[in-house]
Amino acid sequence: MRVSVFINDEAGGETEAREVVRSIQRYGHDIVRLVGKDDRLERLLEKDADAVVAGGGDGTIARVAKLMAGRAQPMAMLPLGTANNIATNLGCTAPVDELIRHWSQARIGHIDLGRVSGPFGERHFLESVGGGLVAETIALMDARPMSDALPPSWRIDRAIDGYLDELAEAEPQPWSLIVDAAEVRDDFLLVEVLNIASIGPRIVLSDRADPSDGLLTLVVARRDDRQRLMHYLHRRTAGDEPPLSLPSWTAREVVVRSGHGRMHIDDEVIDLVPESPVTVSIEPGAVRVLLGPASTCAARGRVSRGRAVCPR
Repeated sequence: MRVSVFINDEAGGETEAREVVRSIQRYGHDIVRLVGKDDRLERLLEKDADAVVAGGGDGTIARVAKLMAGRAQPMAMLPLGTANNIATNLGCTAPVDELIRHWSQARIGHIDLGRVSGPFGERHFLESVGGGLVAETIALMDARPMSDALPPSWRIDRAIDGYLDELAEAEPQPWSLIVDAAEVRDDFLLVEVLNIASIGPRIVLSDRADPSDGLLTLVVARRDDRQRLMHYLHRRTAGDEPPLSLPSWTAREVVVRSGHGRMHIDDEVIDLVPESPVTVSIEPGAVRVLLGPASTCAARGRVSRGRAVCPR
């Protein structure tokens, strides 16, 4: 295969860029363009290639996916980050070397891309959009960045600790939600519109979320859900993968309004304009992807208790 490759070797994982390049070449693939973190991402498209490779964490994979939306070339994911939520949700859980070895025989699937529009303009997302707990914790963690020298498992634990700290102090805020045609008004600790099941430090907010079903999954948490969330997060710090049951809906469009606060779009936090509507919708099958080896996939379309299975 002829591949155009973007590798973010600061993604937080333990595989170095030169190891990835050697593995790609060892299995007979031709690198027609190699793009680094300081290059323009659009350079990936300047050479004719059979696939575009995104090597890095969730942020890297999401950036490349947005670039590849609507294109005939598939994207191949190499999870080199800390959480690797996107790759995990798509069944790309094999070691990097094995993923590369199977590229020539890999099935091509499609994944959805989220679209969010509001006073800030229009943007795309791959993981989730929301306000409350997740947005506030991302802002908290951005203010106290972790050392790249920490092992990925330690970074996961530190991030979960951040969620616990924020959740202990959080107060529910008023939100107005229109889920397709239905209106929901209440005070929420958390409002998340998911494209994939797990976000942040591998937090599975809903195992209903499927990145290839053409639907969004809205998840909320009220004051009464605080202890359920606390229990889930404490179990995660103990190494368990417990199920988490929160109120949820599936929809093609969600309109959210809040009187104040912040919202995140994937890993970026933005300030909300009070009471201004933010519309979240879905672009079904927008990105073609090379799926992982069949041996890593147990069924179709879901993440069960944090373990990935292949989408259809």
